[in-house]
Amino acid sequence: MAHTYTRTVTVVPSSAEYSWDNPATGWITINQLGSSDTWEITVSDNQTSQARSATLTVNHADGTTTNSIDVNQAAGGSLSPTPVPPTATPVPPTATPIPPTATPAFVSIGVELDNYNQSSNDYNFSNGDVTVGYTLTNVPANISPAAPDEVSSAYVSTTVTNPTGSSPVSSKGESVPTIWTGNITFTQASSPLNGIAAALQLSHGGVTTGNDLFYYTIDSSVSEEDGEGPKVIG
Repeated sequence: MAHTYTRTVTVVPSSAEYSWDNPATGWITINQLGSSDTWEITVSDNQTSQARSATLTVNHADGTTTNSIDVNQAAGGSLSPTPVPPTATPVPPTATPIPPTATPAFVSIGVELDNYNQSSNDYNFSNGDVTVGYTLTNVPANISPAAPDEVSSAYVSTTVTNPTGSSPVSSKGESVPTIWTGNITFTQASSPLNGIAAALQLSHGGVTTGNDLFYYTIDSSVSEEDGEGPKVIG
């Protein structure tokens, strides 16, 4: 007579789908009890003179996880199906993405002169060398900026002092930018044959964009008695 065995399938997660693979439908039937995960496996008697066997497999919907039951039946009788534990399938770990390190944006610091930064208000070197205060602009919070570049032309050179200032921390814990100031001394390096009116471009970190120009005038080194008057070069 046929023998019926009860087996319960446990699947993770519990909502996952699975299915049975029965290669011996002629003498083994698998029936679900209601909508549960409990199944009845019925093995018919072997009326032949040959032993027979079959492997019943439960396949997980992920396509890799399986479990199986080997059924071995002798000639003229039946055996209880013996569960075979599934082979563990290693699951590769999920890679944790590492956010990229933010690259700080380039900041161009500007240089503003307190005086002589307009062509209508240029400095005449007949009065000797001159020291002019400067202010750095666009300085990020919580840094100590470098001094402006020492620049020069054929007729004027500069000497720059380091800026002073600080970036204090407010009561809310935020860095508060403050004004960074210093001095630039403009020195007449040589005297032109003819008088000139020109401008010296200032820079910070090799960048001239956004920086002031120092406007100046140098009188002719030839007296009017020599027949040469001042010549203005724009």
